[in-house]
Amino acid sequence: ATGSFFFFAERYRSGRTGLDSKSSYPLIRGTWVRIPPSPPNISFIINNLQKHKNKVPETYRKCVYDPSMLTIYRRHRKECSHKSRKYRKCRCPIWAQGVLRGIQIRKSLNLAEWEAAQATVREWESVGIEAAPISFAEAKEKYLTDVERRNLAAPTEKKYKLVTRQLSEFTARRGIILLRDLSFADLSEFLSTLKDGPLATVKKIERLRNFFSFCQNADWISKNPAKMLKPPVATQAPTLPFSQDEIVRLIEAASRPLPDYHYGYYAEKWANLLTFVLLLRFSGLRISDAALLHEASLNGRDLRLRQLKNLNPVNVRLPQDVADRLHATKTNGGYYFVSGSRKLETVTNNWRRKLDKLFVLAKVENGHAHRFRDTFAVEHLLAGSSMEDLQKLLGHKSIKTTEKHYAPWNKARQDRLNSIADKVWDEDHVLQNLKKIIDKASLPPTQGLE
Repeated sequence: ATGSFFFFAERYRSGRTGLDSKSSYPLIRGTWVRIPPSPPNISFIINNLQKHKNKVPETYRKCVYDPSMLTIYRRHRKECSHKSRKYRKCRCPIWAQGVLRGIQIRKSLNLAEWEAAQATVREWESVGIEAAPISFAEAKEKYLTDVERRNLAAPTEKKYKLVTRQLSEFTARRGIILLRDLSFADLSEFLSTLKDGPLATVKKIERLRNFFSFCQNADWISKNPAKMLKPPVATQAPTLPFSQDEIVRLIEAASRPLPDYHYGYYAEKWANLLTFVLLLRFSGLRISDAALLHEASLNGRDLRLRQLKNLNPVNVRLPQDVADRLHATKTNGGYYFVSGSRKLETVTNNWRRKLDKLFVLAKVENGHAHRFRDTFAVEHLLAGSSMEDLQKLLGHKSIKTTEKHYAPWNKARQDRLNSIADKVWDEDHVLQNLKKIIDKASLPPTQGLE
């Protein structure tokens, strides 16, 4: 069996088990003995057998031991409270040590799962390290390392980690260890287990293709199984800005003391809500950028920052009233809207919950923070801003993204198209003679012949 030593242990004349260096042929009878993969005195046994194997008859010499065997153990980190190699229940990295094909091996497996490490070592012992297929866990770790190296925005990096974690949980349930064992059918079944909408499924298929493309480029697999996945038909929700009446109701509701169900009816945790609402409406920022806005980003009325989502720069001029309210706002460590933790997800979710309660109090249906951004974009387009200008204001990487969401509201473009349409209709021969054609067709047959 792979992963164990086998040797021919003999009982000697002295009654002891082992090899006697004073006797050339001390063997009386033999028994096959299996030594577990990690006994405490394994090195002594191997060295002793190697030292005396020339004194064993040729008949038995080939049975001394199998040299292709590796032992796995956890190499505990400094912060780990455990130091023994025998302890396996922590998440410290797993290493392999031993002799393989006559070569001394001491190598990190880049794994934390014990079962995956055992599978990897079995493959090494069977076909060698170079030919052994990579495990899914190891491929996942190397892929996420590459994602971190690319210095992506934190929300983007989080999405890559989410889909790989979900796929890792699926492979654990199915008992899939090696990367090459993941097939198109497995990925299709994996997507069916997710409770995502069509648009979210489309995005996850894109990330799966990116992951397996990385593995294919690394020569770990011969083809990309995610490339054959067919995305569902996803209908993009139409842009829905707030009406002027809804904006007025939101401002009025945010101006009144709001109830708090944990700290009393008029709690201080609702402070700055009106300023936050005005900032969202007149800056076009995402809720994440607004929630973590730093005072260094505001210079007079000009707001300059890099977006957290894609790191693109944004330059927006605020109305004087909104800028004055921001300057008058007390900051916490330089941040306008942070009261405790500065973690992106925590701060954003806190303000999202406040806005959800505000929408209820203002009686605004289907309210969410991104509609403030849509309102900002639509109002600029209706005022005559070009699509290129709006792209800069919103901080989109590509103008295609801007056109995808806001093209129907482009007043300048629509006015130009209407002007072109009027010119075409004025020069159309059929339209110029339409009345004559209709009058002639309505005459009696005899008059028409004359």
